[in-house]
Amino acid sequence: MSPITLLPARAVSEAKKALSEVMDEVVREHRPQIVQRNDWKDAMALISLEDLRSVVSSFRFDPRVTYGLAEVVLSLDQMGLVASGPSLEAAADTLVLELREYCADLIGRFDYFRYTKRARDLPWVLRFSLASPEEQRELLFEEPGGLPEPAREQLAASR
Repeated sequence: MSPITLLPARAVSEAKKALSEVMDEVVREHRPQIVQRNDWKDAMALISLEDLRSVVSSFRFDPRVTYGLAEVVLSLDQMGLVASGPSLEAAADTLVLELREYCADLIGRFDYFRYTKRARDLPWVLRFSLASPEEQRELLFEEPGGLPEPAREQLAASR
């Protein structure tokens, strides 16, 4: 029995035979697809990294900054992460390390965490995990309402 879906779907055997074509459709033509086997008991969605980055781009980090006499504390309350340091930069570096560990743990044991409240952090975890190490720190301080990179490139090209 197949579920109702608007996404194109292929059997895994067909997708394997046409892997190059499937990848072209997903990556170059920006057409997500479903690959399934065993009468839909096992199914996965294929989406390009560029498109996935765009989808999760609206999930912004909003660290709370607290200045003390001798330290700065940054916290991501939703995830329960807290980092401190003698400066904002040092606290941010520590928070990036904490986030990397959090992401690795959530992704590495998602079969367990998908049944917990931590599962709702997946969009932020994907966003952080898909960013380069240089970009990860910037995600903590990005401006609300910023455009995703492909949109910024298109806007710049149209000028």
